[in-house]
Amino acid sequence: MKNPRSALCKTSIMACADIFRSFGRLLLSSSIKEEAAFDNLLLQLLLKASQDKRFVCEEAEKALQTMAVSLPPLPLLEKLKSYVNHTNLRVRAKAAVAISKCVSRMEVEVMKEFGLATLLQVAAEPLNDRLPEAREASRASYTQSICTLTSLDLLAHLQQRVVGRWRSNLAAVRSQVQSGAKSKKNKHNNKQDSEGKLIAELLGRLFDDMHTDDLRAVGEQQSSLLRELRKVKPELEEKLTSHNKRRGRCNSLYKMAFFAVLAALWRWRRRRRQRGP
Repeated sequence: MKNPRSALCKTSIMACADIFRSFGRLLLSSSIKEEAAFDNLLLQLLLKASQDKRFVCEEAEKALQTMAVSLPPLPLLEKLKSYVNHTNLRVRAKAAVAISKCVSRMEVEVMKEFGLATLLQVAAEPLNDRLPEAREASRASYTQSICTLTSLDLLAHLQQRVVGRWRSNLAAVRSQVQSGAKSKKNKHNNKQDSEGKLIAELLGRLFDDMHTDDLRAVGEQQSSLLRELRKVKPELEEKLTSHNKRRGRCNSLYKMAFFAVLAALWRWRRRRRQRGP
């Protein structure tokens, strides 16, 4: 597959697809050597699916689709989740598409074994990606989770994501207060905004499909969520107030130092003029 000849590379990719189709259940074993070989193969397929040569790229995409359909979803998802943060944006997109296909084949027990919170976190990584393919695949993973999980299970984990996002924001404020750094809107904040919008959309869908008994249980969960948020809010406001005070003191010190330097420079130039050439 690493051969520079495109025809040979395409043939090897087609052979990989046939191997996935025939021996998919046997590939991901507990052998360390076999896992390392599969990791290298998966990386090469993602790279070939991300390159510019169209016929090689198409064959690699077909092989990835065959892999996602033929291999067990749980171990394959464990392999794929590390590529959603890859430096190559095309590799991230292809990994997101493969993850979406894996999630569509997972049952409730398999999702719980993988971890619902981890699954939602993996699906949320490409939400703010530059490529539309990655964003659509990420939204598809969330939608497929809704179709598979029961309403209350998914709602509980969505609420955990909301509380977790509040706590991560609080941790970010703490680190900024300790380091004295200014708060900026970065990629992480944009990703959290995209995830928050998607969570709100999913919660709306869940409420539309629920009955009275389900809504009563949801009300109890919402009350517990509000209690969690009330615990976090005073600490967050306190940290923000102390951060703003420290920032104001630093600005005052910077202004005093700036004017002191200007005054010293003005006195130095005045003495130099009085001395003459």
